[in-house]
Amino acid sequence: MDGVGDASRNSFETVAEMRHVETADGTTANSHAEVNVSGLIASLGQRALGSVATRLVTDFFEDVEALADEGVSADSQIRAKPDAEAALDD
Repeated sequence: MDGVGDASRNSFETVAEMRHVETADGTTANSHAEVNVSGLIASLGQRALGSVATRLVTDFFEDVEALADEGVSADSQIRAKPDAEAALDD
């Protein structure tokens, strides 16, 4: 997944991916994202951005894990944008 955005004197670019690996114990989800933020928000919030992002991602995956433990169906409502490509450099 990739995304870009900008507003008055601020912009961001992000690329994220998630891979699912089948193991003897089930499925493991590995995710990785790279984000570049620039502008006023980056200069004012440079210390807070990392900790807030980490907290949001941690909360998200803890919520997903709790739903999976409850047996909630994992049917995705997300569909790929036609001809879209995103990749992280290894």
